[in-house]
Amino acid sequence: MTELRRVRPESMVMLSDVLAATGRLPAGWASATEGMGVECDLDLVKQLAEKAAAFLPSEQMDAWLAPRLHAALRVPRRMANDAGMWAWLAFQCPRFVEARFRKGKEKIHPWRYRGMWSRNALARLWWGAEMTRNGKDYSATSLCFKRTRTAQFALELMYSWDRAAAIAFVCVTEGADGGTRLTDAQTKRLSTTLKVLLTLRSLDAFGDGSDEDSEEFDASWASHRPSFVALASADVAALPGPKIGTVSKTRIAELVTWFRSVVDAAEVDDDDSEAESE
Repeated sequence: MTELRRVRPESMVMLSDVLAATGRLPAGWASATEGMGVECDLDLVKQLAEKAAAFLPSEQMDAWLAPRLHAALRVPRRMANDAGMWAWLAFQCPRFVEARFRKGKEKIHPWRYRGMWSRNALARLWWGAEMTRNGKDYSATSLCFKRTRTAQFALELMYSWDRAAAIAFVCVTEGADGGTRLTDAQTKRLSTTLKVLLTLRSLDAFGDGSDEDSEEFDASWASHRPSFVALASADVAALPGPKIGTVSKTRIAELVTWFRSVVDAAEVDDDDSEAESE
């Protein structure tokens, strides 16, 4: 086990710029970090990231690694809000960052090391899993990260911080509700439309939320450390997620029905517009 650390704010820009430009961190960079008072299985995180980088094409890395990273890095949300922590973790996994985000001869953008939660190479995966898991069930997380645009639009908008809404959005965009899988353009339009509609219509109207846990951190789950073999070889359905943080399947289904109706209405509007232009 290793003490979880964070890069100090005044050093993040310099260190991430150097790493992105040269592929190496300067000697003595650890002196720019500080402990966070808890332990993590850093070797497990690095092993999982290495496996994704070595054996998967870039377009499959996120869907495989996101639920496994979450199951390996068992920290509360308040700690996962620390950008310095994610910079420190990303610095430990440069091979994954390079394999996932390098395009041709272009250099990696430094925000993949120091960026906010939606851009940091590892933070985006952990938070994506946190917001699309249903208790210990990570199945929607894998769906979320099958396409970059699905993850982007599901997780970067205000409404998606509601877990049931994030899961419902993923189900509709990826066609897991039995409907047609949306194109990137349709996904973007649905996200934009919902952002407007949800300023007028409260998500609380969908289900009573009575079975959703108010506690967001499963301390009992966090006290156990899974092995690399257990996480790397398990199907997503067998991954050991936290038992708390569940949302009603009824509430998800109601949101899926509404989101799909928004998609269908947009298609009708398009048809009407084409008819008028003829």
